[in-house]
Amino acid sequence: MSTIIRNATVDDIEWLLPQLREFSKMCGLSRPIVGNDEHSRRFLAESINAGPFFIAERDAIRLGFIAGEIHQHRFNPELKILSEMFFYVDPKFRFSRAGLMLLEHFKLHGKLHADLITFSLLDGSPVKTESLIKRGFRPMENSFVLEVA
Repeated sequence: MSTIIRNATVDDIEWLLPQLREFSKMCGLSRPIVGNDEHSRRFLAESINAGPFFIAERDAIRLGFIAGEIHQHRFNPELKILSEMFFYVDPKFRFSRAGLMLLEHFKLHGKLHADLITFSLLDGSPVKTESLIKRGFRPMENSFVLEVA
């Protein structure tokens, strides 16, 4: 009955799609960030294969996920960056340890494979800035969105 963190597989895609639609609602944009299912399935398969993409699971029930990509810094290709793409825990499981376990697993992956880890939080995210600071992150930049269409 304990929560495990595992690598996502393509078998998770059909569960991930509705979760990402819920994540999309949290963004508060007039158009969803998750569009065409065929494109989304392809993107998810590519992201899962490239990694890191982790699932929190307890007793074969998926609780949440975190995914990112490793890339070179644009100005210094010797710096590898692990950038978080999305982090979502099903609201039913938000007060479990799943989110913290996903974050710690993601951070460990970054320490093993990158020089920097970047993390974004949606305005109003259930993840608090203080939680990231407590785990060694520091604020560096704010992000803003202007919908133009």
